[in-house]
Amino acid sequence: MMPVSPWFYTNIPDYNKNWLWHTDELWPLRLEQVYQFNPPFIQLLTWNDWGESHYLAPLPPYGVNIPTQAQWYVDYTPHNAWLNDLPYYIAKYKAGGVEPAAESYTPHITFWYRLNPKSACSANGTVCNSVQNGETDVRSVLDCTTDAVFFSVFTPSTAEVHVSIGGVGQTPQCAPSTGLFHGSFPLNGLTGEVTISATMRDGSKLGPVTGPAISKTCDYARNSGNVNWNAWVGGS
Repeated sequence: MMPVSPWFYTNIPDYNKNWLWHTDELWPLRLEQVYQFNPPFIQLLTWNDWGESHYLAPLPPYGVNIPTQAQWYVDYTPHNAWLNDLPYYIAKYKAGGVEPAAESYTPHITFWYRLNPKSACSANGTVCNSVQNGETDVRSVLDCTTDAVFFSVFTPSTAEVHVSIGGVGQTPQCAPSTGLFHGSFPLNGLTGEVTISATMRDGSKLGPVTGPAISKTCDYARNSGNVNWNAWVGGS
């Protein structure tokens, strides 16, 4: 059984845990690797392990069932939009890695990013990799992540993807074929709300959909001026 996780960041001092793994594009990477390994079963890790940031369930009401020391980086950072991608990936898995028919999934956009640039505020002692897990290459957390907006477009035709960050439009990216198109837009120092859309070959659109502002003040969820290394995830 092959496990698939979308993200990993944990910071719970009571358990001596405070590290980030390189997870910017872990979700599409792992799901593509499913087709390479072709395991008989897949396990999604996890549904609601809030403290390690690899949850897929919708967020509960503020503070409910979320470890107290993890609330500041979990609240206001939903991940459940990643669930919208599963019909495509499941259909492709069951087809042995063959591109699924367009009717097997709903065209949509999923996008994710961290709410703070990585050098904006205090790293709060977080490191890249962990001694607790036997990893000797423990580095600065700045080596473990990229300041960017990541996206996956699930489309029945070619498409052009548009993103604006803080009202500043970025150079569009073109999805060259049907199915899944994955990419990213670097922040390049920009902050503010993120808006994404995709225009299909026939002129129809996915989105636009807008996510919360990227901020250099690190003031989300009462995080006391620390960078939140968790991801905010949204979609059309």
